[in-house]
Amino acid sequence: MGIESSEEDISGTVHAATTSLATAHLRRYRFTLPKSDTSPGPVTKRAVYGFATYIIAWLLFGIYLIWAYVPHEYLAFIGLTYLPSRIWAIIVPWGLIVLLVGGVGTYLYFNGRLVLPQSSIHLLYDDTNSELPFIFTHDYDDPEFQDRQRTLAYTPQSVVLAPMLDVSLDWVNRQLYLSGKR
Repeated sequence: MGIESSEEDISGTVHAATTSLATAHLRRYRFTLPKSDTSPGPVTKRAVYGFATYIIAWLLFGIYLIWAYVPHEYLAFIGLTYLPSRIWAIIVPWGLIVLLVGGVGTYLYFNGRLVLPQSSIHLLYDDTNSELPFIFTHDYDDPEFQDRQRTLAYTPQSVVLAPMLDVSLDWVNRQLYLSGKR
């Protein structure tokens, strides 16, 4: 046992010495990045606010349940006489449910209205696309769109760097799926 413990002590000191050298080497280059208030990481202040909000929410829910289910005579007996009507115990939760469902429904409706249909040519070609063979060979008849393509997607030869342009979907498909079949 003495030999094993001495070997452990020796290996422990060697390990401790190498660890301290390694950490001394790392300490020289140690730096910290400033934390943002908007980062989602754990912050003590945010944790305290979250815990307080959690406790207050459950406390208010308990008060709501007491008001909704305990008869008014018992509440008047302990001195609570000025209370809203019981109909609000039904209206408020249903109103919140309708507001939530209506809000989600309105959000989905307006997003559906703003998104172009899948058959729209504007999903393939826009103002930054310089390749127009699909539009002009298939008789796409939107003159305003064709004018924007000619003026905004034009790349002059005298510039050093070309402007940012989209890559044609046709070109991408040819590169990905037809490159080995030629």
